[in-house]
Amino acid sequence: MKHTPGPWTVAGVSPFNVLSSDGRMIVNTGRDGSHQTSIKPPEDLANARLIAAAPELLAVLEGYVRTYPNNTRADYARAVIGKATGEK
Repeated sequence: MKHTPGPWTVAGVSPFNVLSSDGRMIVNTGRDGSHQTSIKPPEDLANARLIAAAPELLAVLEGYVRTYPNNTRADYARAVIGKATGEK
């Protein structure tokens, strides 16, 4: 299954929502299942920003692998892509 297309954005005040380009919620950083998290707002915002950047980070890694397929770092990039996509 493919992820929700980016770009994703951060909205709200801690806890933050990460939203898709059409406004659907990808994640709310203040919930862990049915429990409120104890993460402080600055760290919560940093986590939300990292999550929101995920589609673009994945695209950069995929582009790197296409451009430099035989580079040693491309092997690492492929491993990270596999982790992100569930393809090991």
